[in-house]
Amino acid sequence: MNCFQAEEKKEGRVWIVDGGDIAADKAWTEPSEIDGKRYPSATDHLRDAMKTYTDPLIVDAAISKFGVRTLATALVSREYLGHPKVDCVDLRPEAEIKPQSIRIYDALSPENKEQYTPADIENLLIIIRDCPEPNEFLTRHPYPPLMDINNLMLERAIAKAKRGESTIFDIIGNEVIDDRPMVEQFYDRLQSAGLPADTGTLAIIHCPFGTLIDRVEGRNQTALAEGRIDDIRQAFFPFDQYGTLYQKAPAIPDSNRPIVGEVTRQEIMNAAHQFGKGEEDAIALLKEIGFTDEEEKISVISRIPFELIFQTGAQSPQQIAETLREKSFENNPVANDSSKRFGL
Repeated sequence: MNCFQAEEKKEGRVWIVDGGDIAADKAWTEPSEIDGKRYPSATDHLRDAMKTYTDPLIVDAAISKFGVRTLATALVSREYLGHPKVDCVDLRPEAEIKPQSIRIYDALSPENKEQYTPADIENLLIIIRDCPEPNEFLTRHPYPPLMDINNLMLERAIAKAKRGESTIFDIIGNEVIDDRPMVEQFYDRLQSAGLPADTGTLAIIHCPFGTLIDRVEGRNQTALAEGRIDDIRQAFFPFDQYGTLYQKAPAIPDSNRPIVGEVTRQEIMNAAHQFGKGEEDAIALLKEIGFTDEEEKISVISRIPFELIFQTGAQSPQQIAETLREKSFENNPVANDSSKRFGL
């Protein structure tokens, strides 16, 4: 997408990139306004919420070391602190915190031991122990800018399109709005806003399952080595995600739903044993994608409707940018004149 933005800039067109991660980053660091109501940043909101349960000095000390987002991850995951290498901790009121913080510190990498102390970890555990369970915490301290992020993204893009500004959505594809897939609402929202259907383009990028394994493994190793806990892809999540986006191709080919790739049983087994719960996760994903007991390899199609598809590694960023440009402007006089296109 950076390449596409750079290429479009040469032609005097500016595209804004938006997406779950980007919108979340903004919500964490910037105030938001929804339906005329002003909200502080998520950082300020959660900091103040935690201070209603724990000594403010402890909260400030923990934030200065870990940051609010890491604390929020730990609050939600509680007994495992959001870290795959942390054993279950005891957060009962009568449990001793200090010995547990020392045990966690001893398990840290050398780089993290230079960055944190047992006292830092003790503060983290105290905050998690003092705060309510995640559901109760979020009920008491809701934060709409993060809770309704998909709807806000889509509305923001439509508002920009009406002003002649263009947006690229960098999303996973299984996001929902009001219990309906976001991509299903894409064209409905365009119509409701009085914009033509060709104002937007749906495109997907398919990452072969084996390549996904290699990338998750490499990403996690790098993130752990550099102490970037928030960048770790935990457990089986990315592979379950593949199952929500792709399914077994029908026996009779459908020209409207072309085959996008292949998946083998062994790849799924390898991912489940390396990142998940082994046989349990493998069986669930095999069923989700559509394997029968006899099949060792199947072709898959996208569950999401699309107009363009790009295969990871098959095309360079420059080639993808050129294809997107042709789709967005050169083959669309209306879009070329108005620059009112955006895509998912």
